[in-house]
Amino acid sequence: MRKTLLRNSSSGIFQFIITAILTFIGIAIFLNKLGSVSYGVFVTVSVIGSLNVFVSFGLDSSLIKFIAEQGKTKESNYDIIITFFFLFIFLFPMVILILIFKDFILNSILGIPPEFFDNASTLFIFLLFSNVILILGKVFEAILSALQKIHILNYLQLFYSTLNWGLIIIALLFGYRLKEIGFVIFLSTIIWFIMIIVYSMNIWGSIPSFTGISLNYKRIIKKQLSYSFKIYTSGLIAFFFEPFTKILIANFIGIKEVGFYEIALKIKGQVISILSKAMFPIFPLIAKLSDEKKIRLLVHDITQKMMFISVPLILITIFCTNSFVELWLGKDVKIISNSIISITGIYLLTVTSTPNFQFLMAKDKVEKTIYIQLVSVIVNLTIILLFYKYLGFYSVIIGNVFGIFSAFLLNIYYQYKYLHSLIFDSKRQFIYLVISLLIIGITGYLLSIGMNNDLYTLTIMPLFIICVTILVYRQFRIIDLNDVQRYLGSNSKFGKLISVLLIKN
Repeated sequence: MRKTLLRNSSSGIFQFIITAILTFIGIAIFLNKLGSVSYGVFVTVSVIGSLNVFVSFGLDSSLIKFIAEQGKTKESNYDIIITFFFLFIFLFPMVILILIFKDFILNSILGIPPEFFDNASTLFIFLLFSNVILILGKVFEAILSALQKIHILNYLQLFYSTLNWGLIIIALLFGYRLKEIGFVIFLSTIIWFIMIIVYSMNIWGSIPSFTGISLNYKRIIKKQLSYSFKIYTSGLIAFFFEPFTKILIANFIGIKEVGFYEIALKIKGQVISILSKAMFPIFPLIAKLSDEKKIRLLVHDITQKMMFISVPLILITIFCTNSFVELWLGKDVKIISNSIISITGIYLLTVTSTPNFQFLMAKDKVEKTIYIQLVSVIVNLTIILLFYKYLGFYSVIIGNVFGIFSAFLLNIYYQYKYLHSLIFDSKRQFIYLVISLLIIGITGYLLSIGMNNDLYTLTIMPLFIICVTILVYRQFRIIDLNDVQRYLGSNSKFGKLISVLLIKN
């Protein structure tokens, strides 16, 4: 189990590094070649990517759960076939309906400026069909995830991201506009779809058999929907957080600010991937486990360790973001930096509760994830609608921060209620976290006072914070030998290195 988790998590982190580099290069070239308004239009039209929230019905998560529990059985074959065709049949009329109302969506809902309408319209169509393919591809992603082949899934996603951003960058360098960018995104999606079908069917062993499907399809649909509907509701509510926030910004604040918000989300997404990629393999593992004691230990232990890992990452974000944006984009530095620090910082804190969220999804307590999503949406939208006239774009940042933190508190409450555990083992451990945060933060601030060069800040500050973190955690004995052996093994070279650095004899 340890080896599988480590392999799946490390491959996700490798994917993150390459994808992050491509994303930063792609956004910089996009803004340089087409400008911030065009990027804002691109981001706004990309809200169509949230189509999967409305039509996937949470069936991909449901499929992971059932295949993880059942294994390679005839029942799992039925689940795969029926999920794919159910999605396909439902997607067809949905796409027709969206195409009929395309102009209304672009003009009245997304607020696209008239001078960008033609390019945006073509981009919209390409992104629509790209997302249809991505939704169908989730069936095959679910197969790989359920069989703990997440490292293969990560490499396929790396290939897709590399191809997608690579073609976008080439299109931009050749002077193409939004419609051509839409085409290259559609092309890369088709190539990815073919590859994930081939890999998943190869690992599954054969193409799922249709034998007996006519006698079982009603039962399978009922089984799938009874579980997935709650996940679907949770995802549907989540649409009203980031995607709907973009629509609000476009209509009430401005198209250019949608681009600023998306840049902050992109950076957040890349940074959070360090933790979320490492934790993603936990979901199929929890779905497979039946021993509540083991689940409690797994959720509690990973949540606690991730909280201590997040401390230096939050501080690196605070001290390095302004210098990074200055070197990366060189314009609108203050508003973009403040957005990145606020949104990324709060996510780094709250993503540590992901294991419990996965537990709720895997163990038939999905309705609780609905409440968690609902709290974040209500708090976020309330703050934005009350204060956007007075605070402008910063009402969005404040709304996001308070919305995410409110959901985090509710998630922790559910962890205490259902698993009888909190993040920390004792008050002493919590105090050590606070003291560690203060020591590392103060020393980082003192170093930043003498830093007048952005490049020096980006190279020296992260290394300094990591070194101070190691010294502080070693002094407080945050990590013990059992922790290292449990996740990295007692004989691995990396495990021995961690033991030397973090464990005080």
